[in-house]
Amino acid sequence: MTDPWAKQVVTGCILAKQRWLPAAVITFTVHPRGVLHADCQSKLLMDYGRACGIEVVKVASYDTEQGIAVSSSVIRQRIAAGDMVAVSRLLGYRYRLKGRVVSGHQIGRLIGFPTANMAVDEPLKLISRNGSYAVGVTVGDRKYKGMAYIGSRPTIGNDDSFRIEVHILDLSKAIYDEPVTVEVVAFIREERKFNTLDELGQQMAEDEKTALRLCTATCVRPIHN
Repeated sequence: MTDPWAKQVVTGCILAKQRWLPAAVITFTVHPRGVLHADCQSKLLMDYGRACGIEVVKVASYDTEQGIAVSSSVIRQRIAAGDMVAVSRLLGYRYRLKGRVVSGHQIGRLIGFPTANMAVDEPLKLISRNGSYAVGVTVGDRKYKGMAYIGSRPTIGNDDSFRIEVHILDLSKAIYDEPVTVEVVAFIREERKFNTLDELGQQMAEDEKTALRLCTATCVRPIHN
């Protein structure tokens, strides 16, 4: 009998065909109930795929140098945990957020750290845990180092609205409404409430030093089969 996992995947294949007309669906030898079950379900998916007119391709799993099997579930868990170094190793590249710069309250300018408020293009994009991150930022054809803050603004009048704010190093011009790509390098610290804006500014100065170090030292290692 087909288990709920297989039914979910098959239903997803059918819906995908109706909406996106995929040329093929790729299935890995990874399954919540083990490799043997994965082999059985891969055959089942191939049978369903043929019936639906969708090619189903089975590929071997990939392992990192640390012996971790690469899967979408593991990647999502690492993103949610803010472990972006592990995410880079699993993906083979840095996790990217794409969007446009929108106007904000310009609080960052008051403490010497102007930020670009980012509206992410993809509404379903998985965002990592709240906190500060070292990032790489692409604006136009130029790349910069920077730091990003993801979350609410507890220091600014208990503002609990979600936002992504990016401080771009060595960039002083206004870039409102311009497209930007943010590559998340590494987690710096958790979200905190500071007593004053001066305290926040002092912490951001420390965050900047950490971001520079992480952007320089952190590299993406290839994934090995």
